[in-house]
Amino acid sequence: MKELNLSAGDKMKIFIQNHKIILEPIRQSRKKYNIKELVQQIPPEYKPYEELDSKIGLEEW
Repeated sequence: MKELNLSAGDKMKIFIQNHKIILEPIRQSRKKYNIKELVQQIPPEYKPYEELDSKIGLEEW
């Protein structure tokens, strides 16, 4: 799949041509994000919070 630049979940167009099944990827443009613009959208009253005192998985404390 790397050779075709495909990933699991990519959308494909499927059709029959000359008695053969043809799969063709549907290329969708993805929006480009700018980290500075995204950070500017964070409301000024936002307060980040992290809880580091409880285990979630197999962490060793």
